[in-house]
Amino acid sequence: MTSTPDSRLITLSRDLAAQNLVVLAEGNTSTLDGAGFWVKASGRRLGDAEAGDFVHVDLDDAEAAIESSTTDDFFAADDNGLKPSVEALMHAVCLTDGGATWVAHTHPPSVLGLVASEAGVDAFRRHIYPDAIVVCGLHVATVPYVSPGRDLALATRQEIHRFSGEHGQLPKTILLANHGLVALGATPTEALNISIMANKWATVLHASLAAGGARYLSDTEANDIDRRPDEHHRRSELLRSTKEKRNEHD
Repeated sequence: MTSTPDSRLITLSRDLAAQNLVVLAEGNTSTLDGAGFWVKASGRRLGDAEAGDFVHVDLDDAEAAIESSTTDDFFAADDNGLKPSVEALMHAVCLTDGGATWVAHTHPPSVLGLVASEAGVDAFRRHIYPDAIVVCGLHVATVPYVSPGRDLALATRQEIHRFSGEHGQLPKTILLANHGLVALGATPTEALNISIMANKWATVLHASLAAGGARYLSDTEANDIDRRPDEHHRRSELLRSTKEKRNEHD
């Protein structure tokens, strides 16, 4: 493990807050590091994130806590008085079972307004415009409301396995009923992009539902976007940050 978190985790955290996807100490971010991962400490703000606002967690310790009947030891404060986010166990599941390298969990008002409504997560089961397919994936995973902590980690694991069995791939986007959004990325840029696009998707859904109802793309139309070679190319380009592209020309 490195002694401090990757600076890109700090940048991702601040960028999520700058997009108004969290307020106060909401949300958390994580990234793999050796046999463990860095995750935001409980009570710390993403918008003010610094290296000292993250805790390193051993993946084996996280798995033991998930399988245990008590998580008191796992969530105990470290030598610096920091405790892992209450959702750290969910991050562990997303970084292992979910195949992600970077995870961003946020509470966008647009998304929360739908997943906490009668429309619920079902509003996102079909698409209404192409870019959400390209960035967030053809299908989204959904988790019913459960208490944050070990219960949420177990429910997320169950949904990831169900999703991969049904669709033959791992999810990029997880919607938590009455809770928020989880973006699973191969890069910090991908985790940010998914979060931003899910926010736009939810905003457009709110507008279309208020204007008489959403006109969803047909399954054929959505599948066509997902399979197009030009969209695959655009998807791969979006994985890289503007800074990475700029450095190629320096």
